[in-house]
This record gives sequence, C-alpha cells and structure tokens, in this order.
Amino acid sequence: YADGVIYMCTGYFGPEMAAIKVDGLGNVTDSHVLWHIKKGVPENPSPLIHEGRIFFVSDKGIATAVEAGTGKQIWSRRLGGNFSASPILAGGHIYFCNEQGETYLIKPGPTAGPVRKQTLDGHILASPAAVGKSLYIRTDKALYCLEEASISE
Repeated sequence: YADGVIYMCTGYFGPEMAAIKVDGLGNVTDSHVLWHIKKGVPENPSPLIHEGRIFFVSDKGIATAVEAGTGKQIWSRRLGGNFSASPILAGGHIYFCNEQGETYLIKPGPTAGPVRKQTLDGHILASPAAVGKSLYIRTDKALYCLEEASISE
C-alpha cells in the first residue's frame, strides 16, 4: 500500500497484479482499478514497493520492477531458481531468496544493475526479516544473522 493505492497479486491459477485505489465503496472494478499486469507476476512471493517502483520475483525466478503509477515495466532479470520468499528492502538493497538457498542482492534503482549472490546451506521458503542492521534468513538447516561489517576509522 502506498499513496492511497493497494498493489496486490491474485495468487494461483493465472496470477495478476493490480493497482487499486482504496477510496471507493461497493464494486469499484470499473472506477478504481488503475492497471493490471500478468507477465512475471508471482503466485507466492509478495511484491515490494519503494520510491514509486514495485519490485517482485516470479516463482520461477524472474525479478521485475514496474512503475507504481502505470504498471509499466522498468526492467526484468532472470535470477535463477524457484522462489517462495517475498523480497525485502534492507541496507539499501533488495534481497531475493530462492528455495535453493541463494540470496540475490539488487540495488532498487531504475536498472537491475549488478547482482551479488550469496549461498547459504539449506532451502529457503520463509521471507527474510530485517532488525536494525541485521538480516535474518531461515533455511531448513539453520537461522542466519547477516550483518554488514563495520569499518573503523
């Protein structure tokens, strides 16, 4: 949700993403649906909105960014693997965790930019959680706490 608009995915069996103004009453299908898209929409992971862009990853590993106001695709990039976890924004990066234990880091800008990848032992189904400067990622084998190393002057 941002600026009076909810961005939602429909889920299984033909997923779509829609942008819907929330100030209506009754059946608002014709009056309040701003846009909808079908390409690359996830069945499981939830979308993430940041600075007027929506970021999401399909269950089959295609990361996409669209303009929140129009639904127009900004970029799309194959990450690889299967995804159930929702992306999270932390420390200036978007983290996408696949089921094979790989975490992809992307800057949330107008291009997909360089991607960093880190592999953890185990399978990841749960979405990561950010607390302070720590990122917690749970696999079927362990709970990991990742932190950026501090640099002393």
